[in-house]
Amino acid sequence: MAYSNITGHEPVKRYLKNALAKGVFSHAYLFEGQSGVGKLDMANEFAKAVNCQKGNEEACDECVSCRKADVLNHPDIILTGPDGRSIKNEQVKALQAEMHLKPYESRRKVFIIDSADTMTPQAQNSLLKVLEEPPSSSLVILVSSNEVGLLPTVRSRCQRLHFGRVIKESPAGGISGNSTETSHESAQEPAFPEDRDKSLMFVGDCIKKNTKGMFEFSERIAKADRMECLGILNMIIAWFRDLSLYIETKNGQFIINHDKMDEIKSLARKTNGKSVYKAIEALLEAIEKMHGTVNQQMIVDHLVLKIQEALK
Repeated sequence: MAYSNITGHEPVKRYLKNALAKGVFSHAYLFEGQSGVGKLDMANEFAKAVNCQKGNEEACDECVSCRKADVLNHPDIILTGPDGRSIKNEQVKALQAEMHLKPYESRRKVFIIDSADTMTPQAQNSLLKVLEEPPSSSLVILVSSNEVGLLPTVRSRCQRLHFGRVIKESPAGGISGNSTETSHESAQEPAFPEDRDKSLMFVGDCIKKNTKGMFEFSERIAKADRMECLGILNMIIAWFRDLSLYIETKNGQFIINHDKMDEIKSLARKTNGKSVYKAIEALLEAIEKMHGTVNQQMIVDHLVLKIQEALK
């Protein structure tokens, strides 16, 4: 299977292919969205592409590594799912041990955790230790249909990619909104490059105390649909996370947005780790409220004020 055989999700495909083309990608991803929209297929395809022997932005489907991945017999692509109703701590502990071993025959070991939202709290805390200090040769992909089931600390340490609903074309040429087996891409899927750049501008406005820019951006995301708003807030968390890591380590080894290192370094000189951590806490709190009944505009307005207070 190639990306072309996965229906829809073009922004996600472009994002992942661009990461491989540049050779810069996160140590951990969270693929989130409704059940049955192709998240696991995309995770498997990305894992195959990461270890493809031709080293292109997409798997060749011809080399030994790709052929092994296609038949689920690749020693460096490890898939884990629920044992019964949940993913147990023992399963994650076993993955931890495997993560610290060198790849058997590929560049990286890729660990795909399906239904990651079913991990027990103990299992998530065990995984958190790896996400905080990831082995350089390992890549983790969490696949989740229920983000509320994941601890905020786990979500914040992953590059989050949202999979929108895919709409089925009926035989008569109309569109049926209840299927996920389709050829039409959901309009809810985010435009990653644009939102990513604007999210970085927002972070810069926050740190530089550009109140006008902050509230202009907040007005835009407050008017977006809830899933788009959540996606943008998580992009902002990723930027603040990168800032926090650079402030603490002074190197870019675990930076998600590695292509923006100059901007990250510049912003890091204007703030401190404690303030950035408080901003991340405010963002995580806002995301939790998004899953309730509180008015979205109120949540975003309050968030801006909390970030201002954190970074003052």
